[in-house]
Amino acid sequence: MALQIRGVHHIVLTVSDPNESAEFYEKILGVKASRENPQVRWISCGSFLLCFQRPPKQAIPNDSFDENRIGLDHVGFAVDSHQQLNDLLAVLGELGITTAGIEFDPAKVIMSVFVTLTIFKLNSMSETITIDKVWRCLFFFILSVKSMY
Repeated sequence: MALQIRGVHHIVLTVSDPNESAEFYEKILGVKASRENPQVRWISCGSFLLCFQRPPKQAIPNDSFDENRIGLDHVGFAVDSHQQLNDLLAVLGELGITTAGIEFDPAKVIMSVFVTLTIFKLNSMSETITIDKVWRCLFFFILSVKSMY
């Protein structure tokens, strides 16, 4: 018999600075840390917890995100209205974060706001992003038709 789950309880992201990463999400999501210590920050995101922790061992120097490597690609958050996506764009704008705006999937059913931050621009041909900044960037918000699920 298959295991019956009630949903996602928590997601843990390994970052170089849990405080900085959690503060970013707190600003975007309008939530506060529910549990914290020097190595770990937890924030409640409605029906699940988002945890930011330091690497259990020494991090790989100058490591960066690569969507072609095995591991986490992104975190998605669901919202209930188109207005919430517009409000998100306003908050991101106030924080100086630019996006491509609201995008639709190929079937024109799911609307998303994908957020990618450019942290350090070395020159016009290349950029470097530190791993803690990358984990803060990999998320999007989805407005979807509930009957799809």
